[in-house]
Amino acid sequence: RLGEAVHVMLVPRAGAALHTDELRRWAAERIERYKLPDGIHFSQKLPVGPTGKADRAALASMIIRDQAAAKDG
Repeated sequence: RLGEAVHVMLVPRAGAALHTDELRRWAAERIERYKLPDGIHFSQKLPVGPTGKADRAALASMIIRDQAAAKDG
C-alpha cells in the first residue's frame, strides 16, 4: 500500500541447499502473515558499511538488480 515491500537476503552456509518455497512455509509457521517477506534472495555475502553493519542501501541495490535480471532472463 505504501510502495514498500519486505525482502530478506540470506547467505547460506557452504553446502546448504535452500529453497524459497520451503523457507516461506517455515516462516509462515513462525511469524505473523504481515511480517512475511515479499521476496527471498540469496547472496554469497552481505554488504557491510564502515561500522560493520549491513549496508541497507547496498542490499536494496542488490535486490533491485536481481529483480531486473530475473525479468530480463
